[in-house]
Amino acid sequence: MFTIKKGYKIILFFILFVIIVSVYFYKSSIVKITLDSNSSTGYAWEYKISDEKVLKLQDEKFIGDKREGHIVGVGGKNIYTFKALSKGNATVTFTYQRPNSKPIYVYEYNYSVDNFHRIKKTGEKKENREELDK
Repeated sequence: MFTIKKGYKIILFFILFVIIVSVYFYKSSIVKITLDSNSSTGYAWEYKISDEKVLKLQDEKFIGDKREGHIVGVGGKNIYTFKALSKGNATVTFTYQRPNSKPIYVYEYNYSVDNFHRIKKTGEKKENREELDK
């Protein structure tokens, strides 16, 4: 068995502390938004960020629903990952629409970012405009 000298214990503790804090702040500096989607309908999600100095898109991907075999027209989920860049407030607005038409869904997500780049959701508004047009 080996022993660690006292000075090295302090260094190892400090390194472990830095790793834990880094992981905590990294996880809290990103936010994921998942939206149901089906591109075979002609509709697609579009997004707009009110202040791109506060939040920016880091990743966007589509994950199809799990089905046996290949089925045409099966939907899935769009997953958007946003990263905090600086302190401030930002709204991410998603619209679900066909090209050159009015959106049928409008979703707004409001976020506040602090000095440590931690993101906090401060509000959410989901509107089904398809029902409003009837």
